[in-house]
Amino acid sequence: MVRYFFQIFRFPYRDRAEIESLQLTKLKQLLWHAKDHVEFYQKKYATIDLNSIKSLSDIGKLPFSYPLEFRKDDPTPFITKSADRSRLISTTTSGTISEPMKFFISKEEDRIRQLKSIRFQWQHGWKPWWKGAHVWRTVEKKHHSVFQKLIENRRQIISINWSPKEQVQKIFEVQPDFIFGMTSSLEVLADWMIRHGLSYNAKLVYSGGNVKTSKIAEKFRLAFGHPGEDRYGSVECGLIGYSCPYSNLNYFDEDGYIVEILDEQDQPVKPGERGSIVITALDQYTMPFIRYKIGDYARLAESGSRSNINYTLYQSIEGRETDKITFKDGRVRTGQHLISPLMKVEGILKFQFYQNLNGDVTLKYIKKENIDTLALEEQVLRYTGLTRDLISFNHCMSIPLEPSGKFKEIKLER
Repeated sequence: MVRYFFQIFRFPYRDRAEIESLQLTKLKQLLWHAKDHVEFYQKKYATIDLNSIKSLSDIGKLPFSYPLEFRKDDPTPFITKSADRSRLISTTTSGTISEPMKFFISKEEDRIRQLKSIRFQWQHGWKPWWKGAHVWRTVEKKHHSVFQKLIENRRQIISINWSPKEQVQKIFEVQPDFIFGMTSSLEVLADWMIRHGLSYNAKLVYSGGNVKTSKIAEKFRLAFGHPGEDRYGSVECGLIGYSCPYSNLNYFDEDGYIVEILDEQDQPVKPGERGSIVITALDQYTMPFIRYKIGDYARLAESGSRSNINYTLYQSIEGRETDKITFKDGRVRTGQHLISPLMKVEGILKFQFYQNLNGDVTLKYIKKENIDTLALEEQVLRYTGLTRDLISFNHCMSIPLEPSGKFKEIKLER
């Protein structure tokens, strides 16, 4: 692990051929492990000759796996048979797609995740002696290592359950060098600071959990003196993508993952195009995720995009593909098809489509003070193609975050 600590900082700058060779070697090892030791993959790969996987493009011969397949009461079929469950780290996903999923990882695999986090922070100027403020939920029990202790050195937790005023007071009291939190939690805090004419100059801001738009980056710049760096990942797969320190793009962590961006026919998209994200976590053996359709969209970088980092570059993460609303007239709209039109509506600051168990859909929204309510709602109807018999409106002063600190633009009552 110590040797890997030093190697890991060099991986992103290696030649592309060397990166892909490493990926292929790791992929073959993972596939044979999964087929030999994990019941779920023994069944899934029963008729597949793994010797036919001779290049990275051959990964397309493997079937997909899906989040709903893993959401079982008994996780045993998904865990390596020889694993000592008492020595594993367990947690659960947030249940954004459906029911939460119980997830297991070894301490060694968790250390690799911690190292990747340190690498990202170091790329963006972080120093081990910096003091950090984490705008976060209630502190959970941590499985500490020397790397985790390094990350958390001089860290101050600022609870998302506090009021924005209390959070800001703590930031000015602590005087952190860097600030970290869920993108939506920090956006709420930034909005409050901007409204009250307050600002704080942090050396680094980074966030994750929600899509960070250019508008949010500008709020961060005004409130925190830094536009914010982005991290993309999930509980089960770890951190998959990061802001590139050398460009306005992002990169996928390709020494730890194979990331496929696929179109509706499950073919690789071209540069600049948007597609569904499929993850193979190359360093996770305890509970493998292979060709895992995680349920998000990404847009690849345009052809010719350059960075000192030789990993695959992407422009943005563009929301979940699984968030969708079925309206009472039978039409189905995904989150992307509902969210994008509202970005064009003049004066809308924040919004949430909410559908209750009866199927009724309400658009909760916060608007600028000088914008006419009726005119704004008519804009929404025009851009979305909806009518008032399909959707009602609720002008709010605030829309609460989820307990995790995330914000959902599409929320379905369960």
